[in-house]
Amino acid sequence: MSYIQSDAVSCRFCGDRVGLLRGEASVRYGWRGGNGDLCIDVTGKVGQAGVIGVGYWKRKGDPVWVWLGWQNNTGGGANWAAGPPQEIYPGGNTGTKTWFTYLAAGCVYPLIRVIAGGSTDTLKGKEVCVPS
Repeated sequence: MSYIQSDAVSCRFCGDRVGLLRGEASVRYGWRGGNGDLCIDVTGKVGQAGVIGVGYWKRKGDPVWVWLGWQNNTGGGANWAAGPPQEIYPGGNTGTKTWFTYLAAGCVYPLIRVIAGGSTDTLKGKEVCVPS
């Protein structure tokens, strides 16, 4: 199985973001990996409380178990979604996992921990910078 990131895609969960409905600044990025699309969305501005959303849409391949998270590029540990991993089949998705958090200056990137075939791999996506 291959989970290599490649082409950029538009995020499918853009419409269900809390911040967009309030007219706040928002940025998002997605990419098409070997078997699915992983997206990150940041709503809010530097120095304020905001929302980070991460979602995964599986297009093909064997079923896998996944956890979603994010991390900033200025230090600190990963922020993982609460609860157990989700089993995802082709055509399925995780929905958008959201974190209400203080938005510091810098960039964040999505994380996906994939459990398949007896192994666990953690992959990070392309970063997106917090709007100033």
